[in-house]
Amino acid sequence: MQVVSHDELRMRITIKLQVLKPYKKRELGIVSPVTLAEVVNSVMEVLNRTVVVRADFIHGQQRPGVFGVDEPWPPGCEPREG
Repeated sequence: MQVVSHDELRMRITIKLQVLKPYKKRELGIVSPVTLAEVVNSVMEVLNRTVVVRADFIHGQQRPGVFGVDEPWPPGCEPREG
């Protein structure tokens, strides 16, 4: 299990929003680099003080692990029963 840094998270969110199709950007109101930066900053404010984790890649396979299958759930993040 790996902790995703806020810098990496910011970069990934920025890239995902930059490569959206133009009509989706217009729908979201992301029409300029300044607006994009404002949206990313807003998302990062929501994620402030949040720890984001991802499963490690499985050795010998080309896929990330799955929590509850390949790796245990992080403490406090277990799925609710029923």
